[in-house]
Amino acid sequence: MAWPSPQDYNEAVQSPRTAFQEPELQQGSPELDPRGLPRPRSGSFATVYKILCGKRNWAVRCFLNPTSDHQERYAAISAHLAKAQLAYLVQFSFLTRGIRVGQQTYPILKMEWVEGEPLIPFIERNLHNPAALLSLASRWLEMTKALGRLSIAHGDLQHGNVLVLNGDLKLVDYDGMFVPSLAGKNSRELGQRNYQHPLRTEFDYGPNLDNFSSWVIYISLIALALQPQLWSQFRGGDERLLFRKEDFENPETSVIFGTLERVSDDRLRSAAALFRSLLDLGPQDVPSLDGRVLPSLASIPKVSLGGSWISDHVKQLSKADATPTGAPPEPEPAPSWIHDFISPAPLESHLRAFENSVLSERLALAASTLVVSLVTAGAYLKFISAITLVLAAFLILLANYAFWYYRFRLEPALSALKVVNSELRTIAEKIDLVRTISKSKQASKKSLHERYSFDQNKLSKQLESVRSDEKKELDRVQAAFHLEKNSIDARRRALNQQQTGELQNVSNTLGQQLTSVNNKISALGSAESGEFNTTLAIQQNQYVISYLRNWSIDDASIPGIGASFKTRLRAVGVLTAADAGKMFYIKGFGPSRSAALAAWQQTLRARAQAKMPKALSQTESDAIRAKYSSQRNILEADRVRLDRQMKEAEGRIRDKFKNSLGLLDQEESVALTTTQSKSRSVQKEYRDRYQPLETIRRKLDEDMRRAVAEIEERLRVERKNLFALTWEQEKVRRRLREFSRITFSRYLKRVLGFA
Repeated sequence: MAWPSPQDYNEAVQSPRTAFQEPELQQGSPELDPRGLPRPRSGSFATVYKILCGKRNWAVRCFLNPTSDHQERYAAISAHLAKAQLAYLVQFSFLTRGIRVGQQTYPILKMEWVEGEPLIPFIERNLHNPAALLSLASRWLEMTKALGRLSIAHGDLQHGNVLVLNGDLKLVDYDGMFVPSLAGKNSRELGQRNYQHPLRTEFDYGPNLDNFSSWVIYISLIALALQPQLWSQFRGGDERLLFRKEDFENPETSVIFGTLERVSDDRLRSAAALFRSLLDLGPQDVPSLDGRVLPSLASIPKVSLGGSWISDHVKQLSKADATPTGAPPEPEPAPSWIHDFISPAPLESHLRAFENSVLSERLALAASTLVVSLVTAGAYLKFISAITLVLAAFLILLANYAFWYYRFRLEPALSALKVVNSELRTIAEKIDLVRTISKSKQASKKSLHERYSFDQNKLSKQLESVRSDEKKELDRVQAAFHLEKNSIDARRRALNQQQTGELQNVSNTLGQQLTSVNNKISALGSAESGEFNTTLAIQQNQYVISYLRNWSIDDASIPGIGASFKTRLRAVGVLTAADAGKMFYIKGFGPSRSAALAAWQQTLRARAQAKMPKALSQTESDAIRAKYSSQRNILEADRVRLDRQMKEAEGRIRDKFKNSLGLLDQEESVALTTTQSKSRSVQKEYRDRYQPLETIRRKLDEDMRRAVAEIEERLRVERKNLFALTWEQEKVRRRLREFSRITFSRYLKRVLGFA
């Protein structure tokens, strides 16, 4: 059945009592727009109406397209949410026969209306209130953890489906939601493009479905809390918060990623770098905000390559990157791992400080000062030259600098800093190695595709050549058949034309005679009918005139016509009712008396017409029929004779050509059978030639799929390694903040007593 349009729903909702089948909704009324019409909130899959039902308001979702498993999905979601009892989600009912549109009923979703503030207005209102945004980010983290613990994924986390109510979060629109009982199905939607992983497909439908979009919103919130100017700079609120789909597809050229990498706040810089590294993972491999990746509901099986050029090619390409990376251990982060990247800078009391005593440095400085003073005095007394003074001062300064730097290098904090930098270099080397291996795998994949394309083109050309030869052979067989068929058709047309000519001659002779007889019979019938009508009309007219003559003017009672006028009427010849229609002139006989006289006559005429004969007598009718019967019998006999003669003549002509045309049909049938037999022989011959090529191509496709699957699996592992290393790298970089005070300049100030 045809599915209702938004306009159809709009018209139906205007009358809740007749539209809705559920009693509570029947008693409600739709929220109206300024024109007094129901206010729809339209989306890609449904139109939503707010139905006011006294103290409770309901959101009614009217679906725009039929979905075969609507009821099954919503029943599973409703059952799981009823058990979960999460404050972030709203209970709902799926009504199979929910709304009547026209003569049909359609399903609807009845959900409690949530009066919350949409996410974008909340952000705009709190752009310069970082505490509010960070508090919301914290609540967002808690919400995603709660959903993850119950293996629930919303499926379309985006600004339009998030409401803020007294600082708490509410999610709406559960069309794409995943719950464990729906495992194995495909996703009904792919979510809002500016919040989803660029590689997400309908097959990505599981408990990790929300991980990437959770990151998008979380990073956007903390970025805006720390850098509110980003909202106007990147047109936040235009169907997104900060990021667009294009940023996820091309992070290298993304302006927002570039900007976040250059911000002065190292917390935001680290978190953005970590978020960007998620793009190296597949949609189902992205960890949640608490650092977990739930077990996949469908694992990728190990594949073994067959003995083909692809397997040989992969082995050769793998030799270059056969060095094991030693996959880094999976991080075991605490539930608040992301706070490692957004926590405030360490307090002064937590910063590493110098620990060694500077007494020896200061004694050396005092001794050096004394020596310089003595040398200066000697120069002043002319015991030492000025050059010796300058050289001595330089050497003493250089010796002190070397001593101080040596002592600086002995600081425990500097040793710890060296360890941190060493860890960073080690991680960087591992990252470079993983990237090198990933590039090698990508190169292997590209090389595979190039070789596959080459072999595919080669096979396609061979198959095309075989099929071209087959087509030529079949065309030759068909051409011979058409040549023979054209000859048969030409002879058939000649016989048909000859037969048509002879039939036309019969029609021109006997047919014309038969038509003439039919015309005469028709004319005779018309004449007989006309005589019946004429005779009856004469008799009826005579009866009426005779009836009117029996009514004398003297005996008549006519209004306005007394004895005087009757005398005058007799004088002009009006003696009976039959004479009342004559033309006459009588002085004083005006229009009223003329009308009265005419009415009297008409009344009598009507009586006469009611009593006059309606049909001829049997004798009169028989006389007329007898008059025409003999003529009709003669003409009917002629018509039967001519019709028989014409059919016999046409039958002889058709029989004459039947055998000849039948022989042509047999000849054509034999030609067709022969052609079909030859075509089957040709097809069999060429099938034996191209079937081996098709087998090779199928084998090539299968080998290619297996080889690519193995490379993709290896790439998937390396991407996960890269993400883990990136996360560890950013975490170690955060530790560098503890050593912000361990610098040689601060050490010198400490020696000199300035710090």
